[in-house]
Amino acid sequence: MAEDINNILSGIKRSLKEDKEEKWYDYLFAILLNLILLYIANNLIYWNLSFIAASFSNVLWAVNLSLIVAVVANVSFILYDPRWFKICSKIIMNITALVAAFTLLTVFPFVINQFILVLGLKIILIIGILASVVSILFQIMKLAYLMASY
Repeated sequence: MAEDINNILSGIKRSLKEDKEEKWYDYLFAILLNLILLYIANNLIYWNLSFIAASFSNVLWAVNLSLIVAVVANVSFILYDPRWFKICSKIIMNITALVAAFTLLTVFPFVINQFILVLGLKIILIIGILASVVSILFQIMKLAYLMASY
């Protein structure tokens, strides 16, 4: 048991020290994906989809904020990518993703008649919120570890 805890702690410490090696095309892919999602989000209401409520316009600002921040961050990573900058940018991206997921959950601009689908979508949004919170905390820990190592 103690060995398992030591392995977990050493894995966390290793994750705090090291980042996944990302290439410029990873950022480019993220930019393109977020631009496509931005287009879709801003046109959903005009497509007259039966499961999109008129209240979707009330959450569009949060979705747009999250997607635009992700695009700007990924463009900046191509041009400038020191570790501290990427960590701070990821914190900001996660905060805006948290705001978007929370806004979607509270407004819930979807018209779905099946309870199980509504429940499943709400569970997915809650998981997204929890993942954003965990990621924010982990990035803060990475930033603190980085600053402490200077």
